[in-house]
Formats: sequence, C-alpha cells, structure tokens
Amino acid sequence: MEHDANGFADLGTFHDPGAPKPPGSVSFTNNAVSGFVYHMGVPDLAQVNSQCVPTSAADSLLWMNATYHLGITDSPVGLVNTLAVFMHTGPD
Repeated sequence: MEHDANGFADLGTFHDPGAPKPPGSVSFTNNAVSGFVYHMGVPDLAQVNSQCVPTSAADSLLWMNATYHLGITDSPVGLVNTLAVFMHTGPD
C-alpha cells in the first residue's frame, strides 16, 4: 500500500460477507470460537504499518457514533491519528 503525505492511502470499504447470524450466536467448540456475529455498516478503514490497533478502534467508534450518536466529530483519518497518538503507535 502506498502512503500519501499523511501516512494513509485511502479509506477502505466494508464488503458484505453475507447474512449475519442472529445476535448472541457466538459459538464455541473445544474453547475455540466456531461462529460469530458482525454488525452491518462497520467501516473498514485502510491500515498502515503499526496502526492496526488504532484503525480497528476507529472502525468500531465510527460505527458506534453512526449508530448511537456519540458526538464524535473527527474525520476517520483524524480519529485514527488521535488514537495512534494516545496508543503510542504510528507508521513505520
């Protein structure tokens, strides 16, 4: 992935993996997850080196903000950058 001047290439998109299972349908087999539930509309922002944690957190926060109106006003890239500062991560 090529980086732009801010360290990001572009924002990714969520690709529909198919119909979700009913909520609460996480199942375990021999202490391993064998099924899961996901939420439609969760963004999938492009990640750069050493920023998978703040980007994943931003994905969740952006979805919660859109769903529950948390009042987050940062852009997606701004939110990732802010989280990266507080998580002490950044592009290599």
